[in-house]
Amino acid sequence: MHNISLTLTGQKVTAGGTRQPVTKRMITRPWQALQPAGGTVCPFCPPERSGKLDKLEAQGEVIEWYPSKENYKLVSLKNIFTPFLYHELLVPKDEHLWPSSVTELAEVLKIIFRILRERVFPVRGVESAQFGFHHGQHAGQNMSHPHWHIIGSDWPTHSECEWCEWRQKESSILFKSESFVALLDGVRAGETVIVSRVHHQKWEGKEDEIADRLGQVVRLFQERFNNPDFIISSALESGGHFWLSYTPILNQWGCTEVLATRGLGPYAHPCSPEAMLQYLRTGKL
Repeated sequence: MHNISLTLTGQKVTAGGTRQPVTKRMITRPWQALQPAGGTVCPFCPPERSGKLDKLEAQGEVIEWYPSKENYKLVSLKNIFTPFLYHELLVPKDEHLWPSSVTELAEVLKIIFRILRERVFPVRGVESAQFGFHHGQHAGQNMSHPHWHIIGSDWPTHSECEWCEWRQKESSILFKSESFVALLDGVRAGETVIVSRVHHQKWEGKEDEIADRLGQVVRLFQERFNNPDFIISSALESGGHFWLSYTPILNQWGCTEVLATRGLGPYAHPCSPEAMLQYLRTGKL
């Protein structure tokens, strides 16, 4: 195992969660110290699970069981406290932190893409969709049970994408595949973006390859950085344009990063993108 000097976030990391109902699409999201995940009671784990899910189903908040209620592996739930036009959670039955194989990840992505196609994009006013996953407390996971967020919003789509011209970023390319390219390009150290090699290539029907590429990125960072917490985020347009971002939590944000989010200076990474890329490729600094 290779080591690299990083300042890792500690137990004082904060994470947000909706604590009050939304009124007129405004959201109250107080930030508070996150308690250790192992010390919380999860509504989706035994013995709480059966009663909680039955109650949610009776309230009409269970959308669908996969593959069936009697033998389900995943269940989708309405998120009623949301500022978005559409928002549901996809919750696995088993409490593992990440799909155990690329095949399993591909099955999850197929369900997510079907949800996007059948339930999200048909909603009136939805112009784009997002899905995301928080892995670990340092990445903002504020429930011990893993879950995916699937969102439809009225945010306008963009005719141009900063990653579409990936050929101009050869020095940032981590790897290429038949349909996708992975770029080490983002506002946080190690953020890797998977984007289609063909301009506005359709995302449907590419679940297996997307899962394989995402699994490749996750495994690489797990090996090089000893299993960091991470965030998966993705945006899709109704026309088919797609990108997916993997963001490992490798360092704390300081004042320079906060100022950068306000347009008051550059982002300060713990190491240069070139050094990070070399380390990921070779395991050497």
